Amino acid sequence: MPTRRNFLKTATLAGLSLPLARSSSLFRWTRPSMSIAAALLEPLAGETLITILHTNDTHSQIDPILENDKTYAGKGGVARRATLVKRVRKENPNTLLIDAGDVLQGTPYFNFYKGEVEYKAMSMIGYDAGTIGNHEFDNGVESLAKAMSFANFDIVSTNYDVRGSALESRVKTHAVKEVGGVRVGLFGLGIRPEGLITADNFKPLK
Repeated sequence: MPTRRNFLKTATLAGLSLPLARSSSLFRWTRPSMSIAAALLEPLAGETLITILHTNDTHSQIDPILENDKTYAGKGGVARRATLVKRVRKENPNTLLIDAGDVLQGTPYFNFYKGEVEYKAMSMIGYDAGTIGNHEFDNGVESLAKAMSFANFDIVSTNYDVRGSALESRVKTHAVKEVGGVRVGLFGLGIRPEGLITADNFKPLK
């Protein structure tokens, strides 16, 4: 059964690094006779190679995963993420870094600091944009708005109506980033709240 997470994973992998023509107002594949893998090796004049990095479901994992974990011991954490992003940006300065949601909840960092640490860390890494996952609402809209005040990147949500809420000044319907001379449009889709977000924590959003 298709899920939001699988859709985002597939969509992001499909567009991880694409040569795009600057002259078009919309992204277009410029060499239909050539595979994406081959085109990445030799961008033509007039094409811009854009790398898209995305994270999701990081769940307040500021530190590496504990050493007693059977699968991911010592992996993850903000420092490793920052190092990887820095390396990729060095290889290709035309890199977009986005987050697909569920930044919050899962460790004592969220319990004590209510999202401040997570959004500050993402800002230091240099995220370009992010959207809202269901766990962002675990402490309610007012708390989320306060946490987002520590983000220096765009938060986009296209299908949540935040008008009249504390998020109105924090969340945009979309964002446009210029990467290597190419304008890239970004939007964010949130999951249906029913059954996943406590009704009182979602109010007054629609």
